[in-house]
Amino acid sequence: MAIRRIAYAYYDPDWIKGEHTLLALKRNTVEPLAYSLHMKGCIFCPSCYENITRVPADPDKGMTTNEVPAYYKHLKDDNAPFCSLRCGPIQYKKYSSQEDAKKAVEDEDLIVISGFLESRPDNNPRVDTEGNEIPIDSHFERKNGEEVSLPISRHHGESFKVPSQITSVQSLCVNFDHNYYREIYLVGEDGRAKRYRLCDSIKEINDITGGLPEPAFYFGKFWKIERFSGHSNVWLKISHGASFKDFRIRITNDTADGRGFFNENNFGRIVIFYSQVDEVGMGYMTPQLGWGQVALLPAKYDEFLIKDYTLSHHDED
Repeated sequence: MAIRRIAYAYYDPDWIKGEHTLLALKRNTVEPLAYSLHMKGCIFCPSCYENITRVPADPDKGMTTNEVPAYYKHLKDDNAPFCSLRCGPIQYKKYSSQEDAKKAVEDEDLIVISGFLESRPDNNPRVDTEGNEIPIDSHFERKNGEEVSLPISRHHGESFKVPSQITSVQSLCVNFDHNYYREIYLVGEDGRAKRYRLCDSIKEINDITGGLPEPAFYFGKFWKIERFSGHSNVWLKISHGASFKDFRIRITNDTADGRGFFNENNFGRIVIFYSQVDEVGMGYMTPQLGWGQVALLPAKYDEFLIKDYTLSHHDED
């Protein structure tokens, strides 16, 4: 796997780690090519919140001397906290106490999901916009779940109880660039939790090479939709040269209507979903998904996802 790149930094000239709360951090995202010299010393990693630096340091230079596009990197610090965006194998954070773990959930640094919404919630009046504003609240598609026990302690064999949410993939797509680096624990019906981080685990459907019975996060481009009496099929676009012929997401008609899949303006949008994938004929298909398992990614995040996915999944040694 390629070295994980830091797609953007948080810029906040007033925030000081250790003195200010995490919620006080202004999460203004700045990509490497948008970096300015006045930001020096005020840009932070979106995963560990340590100061990071740009290479090359001169904002007028978009390439390094080795013709590598400008990028962010961590400062060398032997005492720095663990961060998944540093070089090395994927790891997950551990917490010293149950209070620390609960605080991480409150700060939304740690996302704990105990289920996806089966149907559209009653408190769902929000109309998606494609403006520059960033919604900071996604409570419209989530409700409190039960406390769950997770093996996230620094001590081997110890678990902590933390609050969970019953939510939706659409809720993760709100502030998608921020949630992209968050740790997600998804608790199954058997009570066991699986760990995800979208930047490491999400897969483009054209990279699938066989049936995948274990559910996971996937994305693809919306091509067309068919309505039947009891369900709808969302067809995703297949790349030229792919080893299979088609890919369908089966969803309820209520989900298809409510999510906007019958709006022609949404053709070509990116669809994100959480499901197992089954081989059907010459292609693939999901089981029938409910309201919470499928979403249209806000169009303003398309370039961010496609660019980062391409760099991190197709630039391998």
